[in-house]
Amino acid sequence: MKVRHLPEVKKREGEWRMACTCGEAGEARATRRMARADQDQHLNSVCDVPAAERCRMPRQHGLRPWERCELCAGQISMFDLDGMEVR
Repeated sequence: MKVRHLPEVKKREGEWRMACTCGEAGEARATRRMARADQDQHLNSVCDVPAAERCRMPRQHGLRPWERCELCAGQISMFDLDGMEVR
């Protein structure tokens, strides 16, 4: 059965922590930003989207780094010059 990952960042007892529905929990952090970095790292590690199809410019494309991006997918193959004829 596939596990759905829905991590949250919450402040408890003066410390920020990431906790996911899969049972994974991050370390206690001093700032929310640090806990969000744990959240991003967790989602990157469990992502089932191939690396070549993930968004390389998430801020500009309005996506998260682990999401599939139609703009970024296949960009490397677009510049594959192996089949090109050189004159």
